[in-house]
Amino acid sequence: MRFKNYIKKGVLEIIKRIHPPQESLLRRLAKRPSIVIRIPKSSESWIELGRKALSENQHHRAQEAFEKALEQNIKSSWAWHGLGDLHQHINQYEQALNAYSKACSFS
Repeated sequence: MRFKNYIKKGVLEIIKRIHPPQESLLRRLAKRPSIVIRIPKSSESWIELGRKALSENQHHRAQEAFEKALEQNIKSSWAWHGLGDLHQHINQYEQALNAYSKACSFS
């Protein structure tokens, strides 16, 4: 059984590297929590989830996703930019400016 999970993990990692993570792929993977739990998500995946949540006005989910992206890559200018967009969207302009400044410093 372990070998089977190892193979699934390897195949999914290859898919993620060949094709940038897409929301539809993440949605399909989310239906298989036994696989998703074992595979660490890339910062790019978290950024995409944050953007999707922000577009749906799910601010708390968006913030969690951008913060997860930053946990994986603190120098991700895209994650900082997304966090800046979130703060701007909810009228937290000082925090938005700080996030945008960090995004610029890492680009």
